[in-house]
Amino acid sequence: SVRDEQRELVRRLSELFWQAPPPPSAGELLPEDDPRYPEQVAMYLELLQLPPTAGSSELKRAYKDLARKHHPDKNLGSEEQMTAEFQAVSEAYAALSEYMRRAGI
Repeated sequence: SVRDEQRELVRRLSELFWQAPPPPSAGELLPEDDPRYPEQVAMYLELLQLPPTAGSSELKRAYKDLARKHHPDKNLGSEEQMTAEFQAVSEAYAALSEYMRRAGI
């Protein structure tokens, strides 16, 4: 019956979902002992237009300003480009938040 087919499909999809590895976190920082770590932090600071001495309050303010500026809903007609820029800003904020938490800033 159709109902049995639907149940079988849901069961199979559930199995596939639970077997899949979790996706990597977008804003994940490299390990601190990785030689590319300082370069990654500097890239995120540059993306958010922050100096290396910025604190968490400056990070939050820069993120809010840039997120508002690049939000796809605020830029009709160029949603695809703005979505990519918004995601990059969000990734940088997540990574720098973690960096500042680790460093106690």
